Amino acid sequence: MPYHHLNRTERDVLYRFKVQKQSVRAIAQALGRHPGMIYRHVRETQRAGGALHTFLRRYGNLRPKRYGSGPDGRGRIAGRILIDERPKIVEAQGRLGDWEGDTLHGPEFRQFKAIEDALRLDVYFAHAYASWERAINENTNGLLRQYITKKWPLHEVSSSEL
Repeated sequence: MPYHHLNRTERDVLYRFKVQKQSVRAIAQALGRHPGMIYRHVRETQRAGGALHTFLRRYGNLRPKRYGSGPDGRGRIAGRILIDERPKIVEAQGRLGDWEGDTLHGPEFRQFKAIEDALRLDVYFAHAYASWERAINENTNGLLRQYITKKWPLHEVSSSEL
């Protein structure tokens, strides 16, 4: 679908409506245009130094904030060491005592330093969405769920049943 700029008359109507604090949807309906077209025009004028965006009900950035995009944003764990830095012998899975863990989202593991200190071990984190980096853990989960479905909460399963 080709993009057509607003003509002079439409821009005048747009400005009048914005001064009256009308919603973008109401303006788009009055002009017979899609609301995205109005937002696009407002964004263009903002980039060009115009003040049309200041009349929006939600004045400021037109795009929502993306959480987790900063260096220590939401979902990131400060001080973590990625799995790439673990000893190569661990990857070979040839010795006892190397464990893989799993968390639902990751933030609940923010206190990993306390575990490292208490148990005198190193904790390494897999990359996001890289389940193959936790192969043993994924296989164990698969075997577990073969016999104990997700509908059956694990806290209700006894040691003898496992």
